[in-house]
Amino acid sequence: MDSAPELFSLTPVELRDFFFDLGEPPFRGDQLFRWLHKVGASSYDEMTDMSRVLRTSLEERLPFATPLTLVEEAVSRDGSVKLASQTVDGLPVESVLIPGTGLDRRNYTLCVSTQSGCSLGCTFCETATMGFLKNLSAGEIAYQVTLALHTLQKHLGEKWNELPREQWITNIVYMGMGEPFLNLDNVIRSIRILTDAKGLNFSQRRITVSTAGVVAGFARLAAEPDLHINLAVSLNSPVEEVRRELMPISRRHPISELVAALRDFPLPKRQRITIEYIMFDGINDTMEDAGKLAALLRGLSVKINLIPYNVGSVPKQAGRRALLPTPRDTIDRFAEYLRGKGFAVTVRASAGQDIAAACGQLARKTRRSEKDGFPGDTE
Repeated sequence: MDSAPELFSLTPVELRDFFFDLGEPPFRGDQLFRWLHKVGASSYDEMTDMSRVLRTSLEERLPFATPLTLVEEAVSRDGSVKLASQTVDGLPVESVLIPGTGLDRRNYTLCVSTQSGCSLGCTFCETATMGFLKNLSAGEIAYQVTLALHTLQKHLGEKWNELPREQWITNIVYMGMGEPFLNLDNVIRSIRILTDAKGLNFSQRRITVSTAGVVAGFARLAAEPDLHINLAVSLNSPVEEVRRELMPISRRHPISELVAALRDFPLPKRQRITIEYIMFDGINDTMEDAGKLAALLRGLSVKINLIPYNVGSVPKQAGRRALLPTPRDTIDRFAEYLRGKGFAVTVRASAGQDIAAACGQLARKTRRSEKDGFPGDTE
């Protein structure tokens, strides 16, 4: 246990076993877990309910080192905040805080990464330009929440002190860098860490894991019946040839296999899988596409999230066609058609484009905005 992510990847049960082997009462494991994840301690010295002798012994046997270091925070004009961090081996990790709107302004959603880089090569995604660097450990995934809470504490702690710190983030989405289903063991472990009552006690119902369609992941998740998280699937076209141009994963996991996996997945009553559909001008946004999408998803317990394409730092194309955003009036007609077929449809409002923090833009680049201050720091 001498690598930095190890300590933050341990569950309460594992920490209790560690203290038992150390000749200490097992409840010390619960104390340590609380300090790490609920309080967000930055050293053993802060853990004042443990003796100095014990803290010294811990430093020797289980060295304290945070799994990620915050390198930069950038604030968008729309209030989103990108947190650029790096692992102990110097690899980039990005996460994004997205504020609610109106009366929900303080209800932050945090988008976390599960890998540094990505191997899937989706043509529209900036992260794909990095290639795959590594799977993040459970501790590296969970620590993105701690970094976000530290950021909110620094900027808004005095204003928000009437709320418990762990309530400042209301939703967590596994939609940042990487494909969660290709690092599913660590994703599941991180969810258990974040939802443990001895730590942040985050609600599983407030967690969403997104996949580009790694079919085997659905069976793996189904084998965890006590997990009640939400699922999202990036589909982007009902036409196999088009989806293959946009998402090479469709060559290994064609649409037919993906839809079969969705149909077989054991969903709780009244829960629906989110179908994410990025819209590209002239490629997947015609009324014919809408009809094929409705036919493909008929009978499935799904809701559809239409996402305007966010142009990245370099031009991209699928096959020989340039990727350009679909006009908003076309998106609205597409949405109304699907609603007329009985589907629940939302159109996502893109956030963080000016700081390269929007959907598909995470790639260790930060464009600073001219906005002064921090979202939520004004009355």
